[in-house]
Amino acid sequence: MTNHEPPLNEKTAAQQTLLAATKRVGEALPVFSTWLLGGLGAAFTLVIANIEKVSRFIEITHIRFGLIIFLVSLGFAVLATYLSTIVKAALGAQEDGEAIGMRILASTGSFDVSLFMSEYERGLLPPIRWIARSSINKAKAGDIVAGARMIAKLSQVQALLVASQSILALVAVGGLAFGIKMQ
Repeated sequence: MTNHEPPLNEKTAAQQTLLAATKRVGEALPVFSTWLLGGLGAAFTLVIANIEKVSRFIEITHIRFGLIIFLVSLGFAVLATYLSTIVKAALGAQEDGEAIGMRILASTGSFDVSLFMSEYERGLLPPIRWIARSSINKAKAGDIVAGARMIAKLSQVQALLVASQSILALVAVGGLAFGIKMQ
């Protein structure tokens, strides 16, 4: 621990633990989502490529149902991937921000926090600016865990989207299975 590192208290520990857990989940979810999407996409590609042969064994309405559910699953995967990008960027910004904070603490010059926040906000587009302003205001009020909580919650939404994607993938495959014609 350096002289400039804040002591580890309950809030700091909660912040660091939330960020660590979010990072671990964020590393695993996109891989699983991509694998699931690729496998199911390949299976449906084979079905479509051989629709004349396959339709003798599986009712066409069930193939259509499976494809529609797969499309919805794809939508969930796109949203989950988008959130993954936001979460990864936020985690990286958190790490970079801590490093910059340490450099500021180590410098001997004065640092105008209000000017910094003003310049930082000016570099953001309005929707993001409002979110950043809210986070900054929470930090000013002493809630140093607010940013980590937001990142963790986004990661949990991402996990729910991937879980929904998985359920929809099973439903899509189930649609094909229930559509098998009994000879």
